[in-house]
Amino acid sequence: MCSSDLDTELIAWIDGDAWIQDMAPVDMMFDAAAKGPMAIVSQSSRNSTHTMPLRWAAFGYAEVRSILYKNARRSGVKESEARKIANQGTLNTGAFVLRQDAPHWQAWRSRQERVIGRGRVFTSDQLSLGLAVYIDGLPVDLAPDICNYMGPHWACDQDQARLVERYMPGATVGVVHMAGYDRMRRSLDETAPIRLPDGTMTAKSLRRPAWVNDPAAKPLASL
Repeated sequence: MCSSDLDTELIAWIDGDAWIQDMAPVDMMFDAAAKGPMAIVSQSSRNSTHTMPLRWAAFGYAEVRSILYKNARRSGVKESEARKIANQGTLNTGAFVLRQDAPHWQAWRSRQERVIGRGRVFTSDQLSLGLAVYIDGLPVDLAPDICNYMGPHWACDQDQARLVERYMPGATVGVVHMAGYDRMRRSLDETAPIRLPDGTMTAKSLRRPAWVNDPAAKPLASL
């Protein structure tokens, strides 16, 4: 997706395993990115199941197992840089907005060229972006989870007409990202547990055909 402005162009990327339920959060990212930083969601949020993945060893020692640190070590990143990003939040590249003329593109490309040879292709984009942001100092504007919602805490309104954020204020989810739901992406019969406002649970697919458009949400035609 692209959005033209008077003096710049904004580019939005949304993964193929994601769909847009409400354009308002996406428009919010466009507004933030227009000022220069990358608008993106951090995986370190109130929806995170763990603050810092650790592997406990003997005598009370613990090994850092964060995504960025593991992939940095595997990719041959200098230990000093690997430690600087070890406890930073992974920036999820499944949905982001960035100006076409932003310096991030070149810094991100340069970092990826250095890590992709020894590391994993699948994770090289998030590692290289983390290095560009946390080491090279490229600015980001951290968007709320509704701009790239990946669960695992799924919730919906009482009418089961729209997915909403699990925690207060229960805002409408903009981008529904089905990362990790491989079987569900192949079959409409696969479901996930979803919490209703009264605390009861239902089971429903996270795919777009299972949900009706919310009349209050901004229509997709705004693209």
